[in-house]
Amino acid sequence: PCKNASVLIDGSVMRKACGDEKTAKWLEENLAIMPDVIRNAQKAAISHGSKLISVEFKFTNNGTEMTTCGIFGETGTDSEIDKWLERMKEDKEKEDKKTENMIAIEATTRNKVGFDTYA
Repeated sequence: PCKNASVLIDGSVMRKACGDEKTAKWLEENLAIMPDVIRNAQKAAISHGSKLISVEFKFTNNGTEMTTCGIFGETGTDSEIDKWLERMKEDKEKEDKKTENMIAIEATTRNKVGFDTYA
């Protein structure tokens, strides 16, 4: 997603998620919480007097791995990771808006009688 962050999904996990609803839900839920996990990692690094400069997630058959790299003696956040987090937030907001619109259209469609009346 950016030069200082990566998300790797093992091919076997992706295949399993395509055919197994439980695995698909697990993967979707884990991908959805990544922004919060990264923000928490940034806060933890800052609280220890360092700066998170790289983060990597791996989704494998053995579970999820997160690898981070930081610089001690420097605090703050990495601008590349911050930009990625902002894009993820914007994408989620767009997806939420799209879902809201689809629900509204579906509700409107259900309330129609189903035939036209002519005078």
